[in-house]
Amino acid sequence: MIPRTDEQKQERDESGNPVLLDVGVWLKSELKKWWSKDHEGEFLPSSISILHT
Repeated sequence: MIPRTDEQKQERDESGNPVLLDVGVWLKSELKKWWSKDHEGEFLPSSISILHT
């Protein structure tokens, strides 16, 4: 689960639906942590590197 503050958990859009965080930023961070832990010293493949945009 993406960590959110209590304030973020209470945010609602105009229709009353919960506002969710951008999964891309979180996913990029998690992939980088995983890669550096499990593939130390290896180059990150270009298929994953596109997430750096």
